[in-house]
Amino acid sequence: MELTWIDYSVRDHVAHIVLNRPERLNALDTVVADDLLDALGAAAADDEVRVIVLAGAGRAFCAGGDMAQFEADLAHDRGNVRALVRALGRVVWLMRAIPKPVVASVQRVAAGAGLGLVLAADFVLASDDVTLSTAFVRLGLASDTGVGFVLTRTLGHLRASDLLMRSRPVPASEAVTLGLVTRVVPATDLVRQTAELAAELAAGPADALAAIKQQVWASTFTGFERYLEDEPAVQTLLSRSPDFAEGLAAFRERRQPGFGQALRVAPAQTGVRSAAGQIRTAPNRMVPNRELPSGLSGERLSRLPAVHQTSRVVDSTLGEWTDIGPRCLVSESTIGDYSYLAGDVDCVYATVGKYCSIASHVRINPGNHPMWRVTQHHMTYRRSAFGLGDDDERFFEWRRSHPVTIGNDVWVGHGATIMPGVSIGDGAVVGASAVVTHDVEPYTVVAGVPAHVLRERFPRDVAEAIRATRWWDWSREELEERIDDLGDVDTFLTRHGHRQGAARRGDTSWG
Repeated sequence: MELTWIDYSVRDHVAHIVLNRPERLNALDTVVADDLLDALGAAAADDEVRVIVLAGAGRAFCAGGDMAQFEADLAHDRGNVRALVRALGRVVWLMRAIPKPVVASVQRVAAGAGLGLVLAADFVLASDDVTLSTAFVRLGLASDTGVGFVLTRTLGHLRASDLLMRSRPVPASEAVTLGLVTRVVPATDLVRQTAELAAELAAGPADALAAIKQQVWASTFTGFERYLEDEPAVQTLLSRSPDFAEGLAAFRERRQPGFGQALRVAPAQTGVRSAAGQIRTAPNRMVPNRELPSGLSGERLSRLPAVHQTSRVVDSTLGEWTDIGPRCLVSESTIGDYSYLAGDVDCVYATVGKYCSIASHVRINPGNHPMWRVTQHHMTYRRSAFGLGDDDERFFEWRRSHPVTIGNDVWVGHGATIMPGVSIGDGAVVGASAVVTHDVEPYTVVAGVPAHVLRERFPRDVAEAIRATRWWDWSREELEERIDDLGDVDTFLTRHGHRQGAARRGDTSWG
């Protein structure tokens, strides 16, 4: 794991994640956010890690967003504000979702998004010289990184409005009274007391601590993820206002901003984007109109799987860089690296390979009913739901004995159904609305009801040569180095294939 602005280490079951940009007061840009996601993901995946400590190097914990990135956004409209807010939303969501205690060790300054990192922790030890600040409004922005959400639920709307709208500094003594930090300690003793708390937690019952963390957040902060989804659109709109430009100029020139006429955020409504490109509204939402992207929230993916809040993953394994869209069910299945389920997908008792593209409304291994019984109704095997005794586990074992296997780099079109027991080979294509009742050979295209072979993607020797490379097993480093080679068959086989002669193409057009 290569990190640019983060120091990561594990000692005595404690993962130490240290922001290490002291010359910029550990300001946050998209590189730092990506580093945080990688470090948190590593700590989450490491069974040896029982506690996570988040700290900042130098004289400040974190001064918030990096003004240099904001300046570039203003000058060139690069989308940095949206990208940074999305990435930081992922960071604080991950801090909340990891079933391990997160301890923030905070000295001197925690402002803006830096305060968001503090508020996402389970324990906060602050030095007696610390100052907390929301800071956002001084730039003409609303809050992000979950700050507004947590403050409102912690303090109530009146005190939260006071901190958010006035952006007044909160000293250590007030912070502990408000419940924004767990404990205030002498600055010279912060490191020692942080280590003692981390050691105490690491020696505790890990499963119980994880359950308590889930209970605390579930009882108080339901809706956090949806709130984070709304933040990028709000900040993007505000970053295009004259007030944002004035706020940046005032910061650069070390003066008070003179806010004037600004682009107003009008009452608007959000909802699901329709086929016509309009928003079907859900009333009483004070956020700008925006598209609701598929996947977790349209943010940059990472090694940690992205699962939409409306989806359910039960007794399953998700690979790196996977993306599970809205309203999906993944049960007793394995989803390989880089594969995605676009939305409204049911995947049960299945193994899906790497780099698979599963379109919306696909059914993978729909449950067969017992046609041999007098009644096919599920009351005969889901008996407990009807008060008719214990469920028929033998029936569910029969279903499990007919798994679906989907190879690597498979594209399954919208509304397709993959019937129980079917295997689909590497590189295959399943057409929209197809019902696949028999195995599909590698690199073939099938469609229809029942599905039948339309053609092969490539001539057989080309397909075999591509498959022999097993490019889907490349490391991340190899993928980054060779990504351009995947766009052209001849180039790919010339550089990575094991056959003689030039590749004779199949249909490699985009149409």
